[in-house]
Amino acid sequence: MKAKSKKRINKHVIHRSEQRYGFILNSDRRSAIIRKIQNSESIGLKRVSNTKTLFMVEHEGENILVLYSKARKLILTVYPKDCKEYKEYMNESQTTSRSRKNDGGESSQTSRFDVKFTERMLDLQETL
Repeated sequence: MKAKSKKRINKHVIHRSEQRYGFILNSDRRSAIIRKIQNSESIGLKRVSNTKTLFMVEHEGENILVLYSKARKLILTVYPKDCKEYKEYMNESQTTSRSRKNDGGESSQTSRFDVKFTERMLDLQETL
């Protein structure tokens, strides 16, 4: 099987981004997304193979799910918003942001200290 050319892959990415997100990923936008992936400014969601990884990238105010090839240093495709991985990420990020707001970040630590304190108090009561 003949390998796909870089030009053909880029045409595919342009077509899919327009179809799935409503904007064209021209060479400048693709380069910006690749830079974000390489500079760890994106979230790696799932490793598909040794060289391919799914990344969630925030670009121009939009979360975009892309398949990136480390070997080719290319975006191979753009996933739609209704795919399973995109929905899981969005649900997970909403759940964690809600729990941070509700907990205030301190409740889990204080409850641990309360338990230790109670155990110590019981030990002291037994010695008295």
